[in-house]
Amino acid sequence: MYSKTEEERGAYAKDLDNLTLAAPGLNRNQKSDKDPAEWMPDNNKCWYVGKWVEIKKKYNLSMDQTEADSIAAVYLECDYFGMILPLCESGLAESEFYDFRWSRWGDSKDEVQSTETDTLAVAQVDSTQETGSLSTILTFNEDTSDTVDVVYGFTDNRLQSGTYLFNSNVPASRSDTIKEVLDERYGVGEERTGYTQWNRNERTTVVLYPTSEDSSMSIVYMEDSMLMDSVSDTTYNHLPLRTLVPLE
Repeated sequence: MYSKTEEERGAYAKDLDNLTLAAPGLNRNQKSDKDPAEWMPDNNKCWYVGKWVEIKKKYNLSMDQTEADSIAAVYLECDYFGMILPLCESGLAESEFYDFRWSRWGDSKDEVQSTETDTLAVAQVDSTQETGSLSTILTFNEDTSDTVDVVYGFTDNRLQSGTYLFNSNVPASRSDTIKEVLDERYGVGEERTGYTQWNRNERTTVVLYPTSEDSSMSIVYMEDSMLMDSVSDTTYNHLPLRTLVPLE
């Protein structure tokens, strides 16, 4: 891009097709400025090289021979250049229909962002606490989809809470359906004033706040900060914000 105009270089630097070739964490630690001869993702190689060539053509950029050879080798194995998502099981509350989160307790903002396709809107709460949020579609079952805000809570840059905040137009009756799912997964919830609570495991509390006059429905997952250093088991099976598990 050195021979391009400042405007062209600016467009290239801001092009989302270019910026989303690799997640932020991978880009920092593995990909960096490497071309396909030097680095290739483990998954979706056909999508990756397809996007790479698309960007090269879009900005009329050249390739060196080793770069071109590496791309050509992948092309020979491809009959589809779209993104292929893994077959998955489980989800929020271990329901097969909640299928869009991979975060672990203790993850930093950058680690959480590296699992998201959209940019988190980060806000400072106080000197130690921040939130990162985005809006997405949550599929509850085969016929029902709701718009939700996913809000991650960080203390000292460690993930300690995750909230699914439902859009205000979601019917109040939806909480009854979700409550049944949570009861199925965690045992009958404890009814408290204004909310229902479950103990997901020794480390995690799950709270369902139904729709009220003042706020819309939300599901909140919270890490017990008193236990976060004493509980050593941090496998995905113990972290309810993890909602995608590739099938073996």
